[in-house]
Amino acid sequence: MKTAFFALLLCTPLLSQAQETLRASFAEPDQPTHVVARTIYGNIEVSAHAEKDVVIEIIERPRETAESSRPRQDNLRRVDQGANVTLDENDNTIVVKAGSEDRYTDLHVWIPRDSDLSVHITGEGDILVTGVSGEMEVNAANGSIALAEVSGPVVAHAHAGSLTATFESITDARPMAFSSWSGDVEVTFPSQVSAKLKMRTDHGEILSEFDLSGKVASLENVGKDGRQRLRSFTYATINGGGPEYLFQNYSGDIVIRKRSSATP
Repeated sequence: MKTAFFALLLCTPLLSQAQETLRASFAEPDQPTHVVARTIYGNIEVSAHAEKDVVIEIIERPRETAESSRPRQDNLRRVDQGANVTLDENDNTIVVKAGSEDRYTDLHVWIPRDSDLSVHITGEGDILVTGVSGEMEVNAANGSIALAEVSGPVVAHAHAGSLTATFESITDARPMAFSSWSGDVEVTFPSQVSAKLKMRTDHGEILSEFDLSGKVASLENVGKDGRQRLRSFTYATINGGGPEYLFQNYSGDIVIRKRSSATP
Protein backbone atom coordinates (compact mmCIF):
# COMPACT_ATOMS: atom_id res chain seq x y z
CA MET A 1 0.00 0.00 0.00
CA LYS A 2 1.19 3.48 -0.79
CA THR A 3 2.48 5.15 2.37
CA ALA A 4 2.31 8.84 3.22
CA PHE A 5 3.56 10.60 6.33
CA PHE A 6 3.25 14.03 7.78
CA ALA A 7 3.49 15.50 11.26
CA LEU A 8 2.24 18.70 12.81
CA LEU A 9 3.23 20.12 16.16
CA LEU A 10 1.26 23.03 17.58
CA CYS A 11 3.19 24.91 20.23
CA THR A 12 1.64 28.36 19.92
CA PRO A 13 -0.12 29.41 23.13
CA LEU A 14 -3.88 29.50 22.57
CA LEU A 15 -4.60 32.47 24.82
CA SER A 16 -6.81 34.72 22.69
CA GLN A 17 -7.86 31.83 20.42
CA ALA A 18 -8.68 28.70 22.40
CA GLN A 19 -9.75 26.68 19.37
CA GLU A 20 -7.91 25.24 16.37
CA THR A 21 -9.21 23.15 13.45
CA LEU A 22 -7.06 20.77 11.39
CA ARG A 23 -7.80 18.61 8.35
CA ALA A 24 -5.98 15.43 7.32
CA SER A 25 -6.29 13.19 4.26
CA PHE A 26 -5.68 9.47 3.85
CA ALA A 27 -3.12 8.34 1.28
CA GLU A 28 -5.69 5.95 -0.23
CA PRO A 29 -9.15 7.02 0.94
CA ASP A 30 -10.92 4.30 -1.08
CA GLN A 31 -9.06 1.58 0.86
CA PRO A 32 -9.73 0.59 4.51
CA THR A 33 -8.86 3.46 6.85
CA HIS A 34 -8.11 3.79 10.56
CA VAL A 35 -8.24 6.80 12.90
CA VAL A 36 -6.50 6.91 16.30
CA ALA A 37 -7.26 9.71 18.80
CA ARG A 38 -5.42 10.02 22.11
CA THR A 39 -5.28 12.62 24.86
CA ILE A 40 -4.24 12.74 28.50
CA TYR A 41 -6.75 15.15 30.05
CA GLY A 42 -9.84 16.23 28.12
CA ASN A 43 -12.91 14.93 26.33
CA ILE A 44 -12.93 13.22 22.93
CA GLU A 45 -15.97 13.31 20.67
CA VAL A 46 -15.94 11.39 17.39
CA SER A 47 -18.67 11.87 14.78
CA ALA A 48 -19.15 10.14 11.44
CA HIS A 49 -19.49 12.32 8.36
CA ALA A 50 -19.87 11.82 4.61
CA GLU A 51 -16.42 13.18 3.70
CA LYS A 52 -13.28 11.10 3.10
CA ASP A 53 -11.02 13.44 5.08
CA VAL A 54 -10.60 13.65 8.85
CA VAL A 55 -11.37 16.96 10.55
CA ILE A 56 -10.05 17.64 14.06
CA GLU A 57 -11.24 20.48 16.26
CA ILE A 58 -8.94 21.18 19.22
CA ILE A 59 -10.08 23.15 22.26
CA GLU A 60 -7.63 23.97 25.03
CA ARG A 61 -8.67 24.55 28.64
CA PRO A 62 -6.47 25.27 31.67
CA ARG A 63 -6.14 22.51 34.23
CA GLU A 64 -5.39 23.64 37.75
CA THR A 65 -3.34 21.29 39.86
CA ALA A 66 -2.07 21.67 43.40
CA GLU A 67 1.33 22.53 41.97
CA SER A 68 0.14 25.04 39.37
CA SER A 69 -2.12 26.93 41.80
CA ARG A 70 0.54 27.23 44.52
CA PRO A 71 2.23 30.69 44.57
CA ARG A 72 5.94 30.60 43.89
CA GLN A 73 8.27 31.88 46.59
CA ASP A 74 10.43 33.76 44.05
CA ASN A 75 7.48 35.79 42.63
CA LEU A 76 7.98 34.29 39.16
CA ARG A 77 4.85 33.53 37.12
CA ARG A 78 4.27 30.37 35.16
CA VAL A 79 3.91 30.94 31.42
CA ASP A 80 1.20 29.11 29.47
CA GLN A 81 2.94 26.83 26.96
CA GLY A 82 -0.16 26.26 24.84
CA ALA A 83 -1.23 23.28 22.80
CA ASN A 84 0.86 20.19 22.19
CA VAL A 85 -0.66 18.22 19.33
CA THR A 86 0.88 15.79 16.85
CA LEU A 87 -0.89 14.60 13.71
CA ASP A 88 0.49 11.78 11.57
CA GLU A 89 -0.72 9.82 8.53
CA ASN A 90 1.00 6.54 7.75
CA ASP A 91 -0.25 3.46 5.88
CA ASN A 92 -3.82 4.81 5.74
CA THR A 93 -3.89 5.41 9.50
CA ILE A 94 -4.31 8.93 10.86
CA VAL A 95 -3.10 9.40 14.44
CA VAL A 96 -3.83 12.52 16.49
CA LYS A 97 -2.17 12.79 19.90
CA ALA A 98 -2.92 15.74 22.13
CA GLY A 99 -2.60 17.04 25.64
CA SER A 100 -0.20 17.77 28.44
CA GLU A 101 -0.22 17.33 32.21
CA ASP A 102 -1.22 20.95 32.92
CA ARG A 103 -4.01 21.47 30.35
CA TYR A 104 -7.26 19.90 29.21
CA THR A 105 -7.28 19.25 25.48
CA ASP A 106 -10.73 18.49 24.08
CA LEU A 107 -10.90 16.87 20.63
CA HIS A 108 -13.87 16.73 18.28
CA VAL A 109 -12.98 14.46 15.38
CA TRP A 110 -15.07 13.90 12.25
CA ILE A 111 -14.19 10.67 10.40
CA PRO A 112 -15.56 8.64 7.47
CA ARG A 113 -18.44 6.51 8.72
CA ASP A 114 -16.83 3.17 7.80
CA SER A 115 -13.36 3.98 9.17
CA ASP A 116 -11.94 1.86 11.99
CA LEU A 117 -11.46 3.83 15.20
CA SER A 118 -9.26 3.72 18.31
CA VAL A 119 -9.87 6.24 21.12
CA HIS A 120 -7.84 6.44 24.33
CA ILE A 121 -7.87 8.86 27.28
CA THR A 122 -5.13 8.01 29.77
CA GLY A 123 -5.88 10.70 32.37
CA GLU A 124 -9.35 12.17 32.84
CA GLY A 125 -12.15 12.79 30.37
CA ASP A 126 -15.25 11.40 28.68
CA ILE A 127 -15.62 9.79 25.24
CA LEU A 128 -18.59 10.10 22.88
CA VAL A 129 -18.72 8.27 19.53
CA THR A 130 -21.65 8.75 17.14
CA GLY A 131 -22.58 7.03 13.88
CA VAL A 132 -19.42 4.98 13.26
CA SER A 133 -19.75 1.62 11.48
CA GLY A 134 -16.10 0.54 11.50
CA GLU A 135 -14.32 -1.51 14.15
CA MET A 136 -13.93 0.41 17.44
CA GLU A 137 -11.51 0.16 20.36
CA VAL A 138 -12.39 2.67 23.09
CA ASN A 139 -10.70 3.16 26.49
CA ALA A 140 -11.23 5.79 29.21
CA ALA A 141 -9.20 5.67 32.42
CA ASN A 142 -11.25 8.18 34.45
CA GLY A 143 -14.43 9.06 32.60
CA SER A 144 -17.50 7.69 30.90
CA ILE A 145 -17.91 6.20 27.43
CA ALA A 146 -21.02 6.69 25.28
CA LEU A 147 -21.41 5.05 21.86
CA ALA A 148 -24.49 6.18 19.92
CA GLU A 149 -25.97 4.77 16.71
CA VAL A 150 -22.91 2.62 15.99
CA SER A 151 -22.90 -0.60 13.98
CA GLY A 152 -19.34 -1.92 13.93
CA PRO A 153 -17.72 -4.38 16.37
CA VAL A 154 -16.73 -2.79 19.69
CA VAL A 155 -14.16 -3.42 22.42
CA ALA A 156 -14.67 -0.77 25.12
CA HIS A 157 -13.47 -0.30 28.71
CA ALA A 158 -14.37 2.55 31.07
CA HIS A 159 -12.26 1.98 34.16
CA ALA A 160 -13.78 4.64 36.45
CA GLY A 161 -17.00 5.56 34.71
CA SER A 162 -20.12 4.28 33.03
CA LEU A 163 -20.25 2.66 29.59
CA THR A 164 -23.32 2.97 27.37
CA ALA A 165 -23.69 1.80 23.78
CA THR A 166 -26.62 1.88 21.36
CA PHE A 167 -26.33 -0.13 18.16
CA GLU A 168 -28.21 1.07 15.09
CA SER A 169 -27.45 -2.29 13.49
CA ILE A 170 -24.77 -4.96 13.67
CA THR A 171 -22.92 -5.48 10.40
CA ASP A 172 -20.09 -7.73 11.57
CA ALA A 173 -20.08 -11.19 13.17
CA ARG A 174 -16.93 -10.62 15.22
CA PRO A 175 -16.82 -10.87 19.05
CA MET A 176 -17.30 -7.76 21.20
CA ALA A 177 -16.37 -6.79 24.77
CA PHE A 178 -17.76 -4.20 27.20
CA SER A 179 -16.32 -3.62 30.66
CA SER A 180 -16.08 -1.20 33.57
CA TRP A 181 -14.64 -1.21 37.06
CA SER A 182 -16.88 1.28 38.87
CA GLY A 183 -19.78 2.24 36.60
CA ASP A 184 -22.78 0.58 35.01
CA VAL A 185 -22.45 -1.08 31.61
CA GLU A 186 -25.59 -0.61 29.51
CA VAL A 187 -25.77 -1.82 25.91
CA THR A 188 -28.76 -1.68 23.55
CA PHE A 189 -28.83 -4.16 20.66
CA PRO A 190 -31.26 -4.51 17.75
CA SER A 191 -34.03 -6.99 18.56
CA GLN A 192 -32.81 -9.45 15.90
CA VAL A 193 -29.24 -9.72 17.23
CA SER A 194 -27.86 -13.25 17.64
CA ALA A 195 -25.09 -13.68 20.18
CA LYS A 196 -23.54 -15.80 22.89
CA LEU A 197 -23.17 -13.78 26.10
CA LYS A 198 -20.40 -14.19 28.67
CA MET A 199 -21.15 -12.06 31.73
CA ARG A 200 -19.77 -11.29 35.18
CA THR A 201 -20.23 -8.54 37.78
CA ASP A 202 -18.74 -8.82 41.27
CA HIS A 203 -20.97 -6.34 43.13
CA GLY A 204 -23.88 -5.61 40.81
CA GLU A 205 -26.77 -7.19 38.94
CA ILE A 206 -27.18 -8.57 35.43
CA LEU A 207 -30.40 -7.31 33.82
CA SER A 208 -31.76 -8.04 30.34
CA GLU A 209 -34.75 -7.09 28.19
CA PHE A 210 -34.02 -10.10 25.95
CA ASP A 211 -35.24 -13.60 26.70
CA LEU A 212 -31.93 -15.31 27.44
CA SER A 213 -31.58 -19.02 26.74
CA GLY A 214 -29.22 -21.59 28.21
CA LYS A 215 -28.16 -19.60 31.26
CA VAL A 216 -25.21 -21.47 32.77
CA ALA A 217 -22.71 -20.39 35.43
CA SER A 218 -19.25 -21.89 35.19
CA LEU A 219 -15.81 -21.40 36.71
CA GLU A 220 -12.88 -20.47 34.50
CA ASN A 221 -9.17 -20.29 35.20
CA VAL A 222 -8.10 -16.73 34.34
CA GLY A 223 -4.69 -16.94 36.01
CA LYS A 224 -1.45 -16.13 34.24
CA ASP A 225 2.11 -17.47 34.45
CA GLY A 226 0.90 -20.88 35.56
CA ARG A 227 -1.08 -19.56 38.53
CA GLN A 228 -4.60 -20.79 39.24
CA ARG A 229 -7.29 -18.11 39.54
CA LEU A 230 -10.90 -19.19 39.18
CA ARG A 231 -13.69 -16.77 38.28
CA SER A 232 -17.36 -17.42 37.71
CA PHE A 233 -19.01 -16.34 34.46
CA THR A 234 -22.64 -16.61 33.39
CA TYR A 235 -23.28 -17.79 29.84
CA ALA A 236 -26.48 -17.28 27.85
CA THR A 237 -27.60 -16.92 24.24
CA ILE A 238 -29.80 -14.45 22.38
CA ASN A 239 -31.81 -15.65 19.38
CA GLY A 240 -30.00 -18.97 19.18
CA GLY A 241 -26.46 -17.70 19.71
CA GLY A 242 -23.71 -16.23 17.57
CA PRO A 243 -20.41 -14.43 18.19
CA GLU A 244 -19.36 -14.07 21.83
CA TYR A 245 -20.12 -10.76 23.57
CA LEU A 246 -18.20 -10.35 26.83
CA PHE A 247 -19.59 -8.18 29.65
CA GLN A 248 -17.50 -7.58 32.77
CA ASN A 249 -17.99 -5.29 35.75
CA TYR A 250 -16.76 -5.00 39.30
CA SER A 251 -19.03 -2.62 41.24
CA GLY A 252 -21.77 -1.78 38.75
CA ASP A 253 -24.66 -3.39 36.93
CA ILE A 254 -24.73 -4.97 33.49
CA VAL A 255 -27.85 -3.98 31.56
CA ILE A 256 -28.65 -5.46 28.13
CA ARG A 257 -31.51 -3.69 26.37
CA LYS A 258 -33.53 -4.50 23.27
CA ARG A 259 -33.98 -1.87 20.59
CA SER A 260 -37.38 -2.08 18.96
CA SER A 261 -37.70 -1.84 15.18
CA ALA A 262 -39.73 1.35 15.67
CA THR A 263 -36.84 3.16 17.40
CA PRO A 264 -35.73 6.06 15.17
